[in-house]
Amino acid sequence: MPAEITHPEHLPTRLSRIRGLCLGLALGDALGNATADERDGSGPLVAGVATELAAWSIEGTQRNYVRYGILHADLVEVGLYGYQRWFEQRGYPEPRLKTWVPRFLAGFADGSRPWPNGWLWEDPAMGTGRGKSPTTIAALQQGRPVRSAGCQALIRVLPVAAFTQLERPVGASGYSELLGAGDSPYAAYVEMWARNLALLTHDDGESQRLSGLGVRLVAAMLQRSRLTLDDRVRQAVEEPHLVREPMADASRRDLVSVLEAPRADLSVLRGLAPDTSARSALLGGLYAAMSFPDVWDVGRALDFALRAPDPDSVAAVTGAVLGALFGYEALPTSLLPRLTHGWTMDRLAIDLDTSLSGFQAPASWKEGWPSDRPDPDVWWDSKYPGA
Repeated sequence: MPAEITHPEHLPTRLSRIRGLCLGLALGDALGNATADERDGSGPLVAGVATELAAWSIEGTQRNYVRYGILHADLVEVGLYGYQRWFEQRGYPEPRLKTWVPRFLAGFADGSRPWPNGWLWEDPAMGTGRGKSPTTIAALQQGRPVRSAGCQALIRVLPVAAFTQLERPVGASGYSELLGAGDSPYAAYVEMWARNLALLTHDDGESQRLSGLGVRLVAAMLQRSRLTLDDRVRQAVEEPHLVREPMADASRRDLVSVLEAPRADLSVLRGLAPDTSARSALLGGLYAAMSFPDVWDVGRALDFALRAPDPDSVAAVTGAVLGALFGYEALPTSLLPRLTHGWTMDRLAIDLDTSLSGFQAPASWKEGWPSDRPDPDVWWDSKYPGA
């Protein structure tokens, strides 16, 4: 019989879990980029590049969905446009590429705009985070992915897992054969979409299966049940896969090694996460979360994750996993107000939940949607233009 979470008495809502996912990722990232004095002080905790790229992954996913009301796994240009906007917000010179779009979207010399850029483009906090992502920068400059198994591709797509909670039925042709028995109607699309986003910049030689696995694990944390973290991970290892392709033997062994390892052992953490790779971030972050799986111990789990060789990537995964499992209320309240990108990530999380509850697209060419859908947000097309 699988063990159950015994507290808190009331399970967190879907909105709380999604906010926990986004804020937990940003908090872990910021703590990992901070000095010891900054962590212990009262000043701002500056989020890093992983948080900024995760924000643009959410924005691109929203645009994808707004365009047709269906999440198209192969509509990668909307994700690419987001990462290009991040590139320009960071102040890098615009490359001469036919696929480079932000300059045109920014408007013409007379100040007019062909269509809205979305609210994230206007956020002055974006582009000010700590750290760099050299592989992402090089890929955007060259217009093609770079051979890399780095952690940024994995971390930035983890929030996409929220779309596995979509309430609307879907009927997109071309994907139904990919679903396994008992799969969520959207699970396969979400995992494929996340992998395609990661592949825009990082060619890891394995079709970004590890990024898909990360999204699969986070999706398991978002499920509203009393199963413990360990049992949710076991389900990801043992139950039918979201996409009908074999889980790589190495990935299966990696997850089993985390499940079977003695907990809260620093040597184990450093053995699982020795570098800046996606594998290290996922296994190290998951191990730290599983070492302190109590709802009251999220702060201890983050502190432990910060002792990994690459603390920001490991802590970002730890925060995302535990935030998605327990909700944002379980995150250290003394730290969240200090988070520089906190409002942005929280707003994105709330809008994600809005999309999951009902299609928000009042554009005239989308007329004909069911009359019983929720009243649309009149700003939605300006915030997340589908173009």
